[in-house]
Amino acid sequence: MKRIFYLLLVLIIMLPLASCASSPKKPTDFPDYAKMNCEQWVTLGDYTSLPYPTDADAHAAKNLYDEYVKTYDQTITGRAAQTGDFVNIDYAGYLNGVAFKGGTASNQQVFIVTDSGYIPGFVEGIAGHEIGEEFDVPVTFPENYGSTDLAGKSVVFKMKLNKIYDLKLSDETVSQKTNGQYTTYDALLQTYKNDYVGPAFLEALISASTFAQLPAETYQFLVERMRETYREYADYYKMDYEKFLAANGVTEADFEFSAKNQVKIYVLVFALAKQQGIEIDDATFAQEWEKDLQSFMTKNGYTREQAEAKRTENNKLEFRAKLICEAVSNWLVLQNQASN
Repeated sequence: MKRIFYLLLVLIIMLPLASCASSPKKPTDFPDYAKMNCEQWVTLGDYTSLPYPTDADAHAAKNLYDEYVKTYDQTITGRAAQTGDFVNIDYAGYLNGVAFKGGTASNQQVFIVTDSGYIPGFVEGIAGHEIGEEFDVPVTFPENYGSTDLAGKSVVFKMKLNKIYDLKLSDETVSQKTNGQYTTYDALLQTYKNDYVGPAFLEALISASTFAQLPAETYQFLVERMRETYREYADYYKMDYEKFLAANGVTEADFEFSAKNQVKIYVLVFALAKQQGIEIDDATFAQEWEKDLQSFMTKNGYTREQAEAKRTENNKLEFRAKLICEAVSNWLVLQNQASN
């Protein structure tokens, strides 16, 4: 099962595991946060009454369906669309009665949730309408919208609701898809809720906590990874590194700013883990490492010997940190069950 984890750029630009276990320490190596006394750099906020993320149940249902089914061939009939539904629509946008460029689409799949990625009111306006119904949804583009022709303007989207997708799986299908690990849909769905809610709780706790100035040892590895990644892209496009940064509106100062914010999750997680005695024992680590190694072998077509040669001790350190993050995330779910 996927872990829906919000390590953002840390995971996006993770470098290939391509050096042998005896490699000397590199600037891009992951730091050993467990030995850093991270609690000195963060004052933890209240972690017992964190807000339950909006639309978490809907996101969990869709994430589950996407992993095990992927094709949207089940539909719901006999009721109107409602918040949390995944639907198919046609739409055309009009400004002062005239269709505007880029505002038309057919058979568009959209999720009726508050963080849909569409402008406010767009997907919310679908709720309450029946399949086959045509209707208008008035919205106003944000003042900072990318197109100056539309920024701050009130428009009308003429829509047609084509389908409401049924994302629920039968208990029989769940048992079959999970090889008997889960025998009911509700039980499997709960694990997906936890996977969605836990990282959201972590983000909320980061916002509620206060951080001291972080030393370079906590974030410099990520600065180096960003720098290396941008250099690789510059080489790929046969561009000068500095010119490539400028073309993308990025400076090396942005790397440090971003890195400091990204690594707050590790500082907070290791501080909280130490405070609460949350650890990953060697047996659990070995089991999870083996699963990850098998996945790595399958994905890349490696033999065990080849895969192990490409894994370093630093990779293990980073993998253990990932497991600690997940353990703290799950712990936060348990701590906040009563308040939510």
